[in-house]
Amino acid sequence: MNAPSRVVQVFILIALASPALLIGALAIASIPKRPLAERVVARMTSLSVLTMVGSLGFSLFTYLTAGLAPQTWTAREWFTTTSGALELDLLVDGWGLTFAFVAAVICGTVSVFSYRYLHLERGFVRYFTLYACFVLGVQLVALAGSIEVLFAGWELLGLSSSLLIAFFHERRSPVKNGMRVFAIYRASDGAMLVAAVLIHHLIGSGSLSTLFRAGTFTEEAIRSPAEITAISFFFLLAVAGKSALVPFSNWLPRAMEGPTPSSAVYYGALSVHAGCFLLWRAGPLIHSSALATILVVLAGAATAVFAALAARVQTNVKSALSYATLTQVGVYAGIPRASAGT
Repeated sequence: MNAPSRVVQVFILIALASPALLIGALAIASIPKRPLAERVVARMTSLSVLTMVGSLGFSLFTYLTAGLAPQTWTAREWFTTTSGALELDLLVDGWGLTFAFVAAVICGTVSVFSYRYLHLERGFVRYFTLYACFVLGVQLVALAGSIEVLFAGWELLGLSSSLLIAFFHERRSPVKNGMRVFAIYRASDGAMLVAAVLIHHLIGSGSLSTLFRAGTFTEEAIRSPAEITAISFFFLLAVAGKSALVPFSNWLPRAMEGPTPSSAVYYGALSVHAGCFLLWRAGPLIHSSALATILVVLAGAATAVFAALAARVQTNVKSALSYATLTQVGVYAGIPRASAGT
């Protein structure tokens, strides 16, 4: 491994460790009855975000200037059996690094606004703990090189998003809507789990680069059209739940019950687009099956039409904006790419 590749990997690990350490620090600090001061939480979060943004920015800059090729880095094997292994793989390429960097910048921006918006709020520390979980989940989804890492990020996204929707738990409506979103996310996560089991059963590993990278798919992965369609279907079902595609579109307006920073940015920019990013990654897999391609296009088109019509009859700005965002998600999701773009 050459020096630029090693530098990129080291800084990616620093970027992933930054929100993970913030989660641990805030969780431990919440054990005593006396909560941390808001200024301390703000400084800890700022340090974590700046470290993450700087590390990802430097990694992306090094990757582009050094002309590195996409590569899958196996950080560690969790355990190995006779039929395969569970691996902690990171897929390092330009598109994953770009998505991770943009997500980090957006999360950093919303954290600054959150300090002021949640000033003197009783759940101040709880909010930033969930915020750190969300940030880590987004980074894992963006850089996942194995289905295990992707599933971990997928779960962190779902759990933190549901709890943020129900953040104001002293009122009934946020809790009720948070539970509804959580139920939809459970269906989405179940579909992702089924896809993970199928991948391990059919190809003997959870490597996403084998499945998602054009050129290696037809030679190294699954050849049966039925198997391709099955995995693509469960991926689409997982994305539909997380990105509010039809028939799961009704949860997105309910997500606006959470704090304004999380509602506007997480559900309007990052959370719903994580599924679109996964569909884009899975372009080679989806395009290998005509039926899977048709299902993706229909789901995207139906979502775009439904959301565009629903946005015109909303009586409040938040709901109108949520459906406007969903329209764009439907358009983007309905045009799956033929390659991973690496």
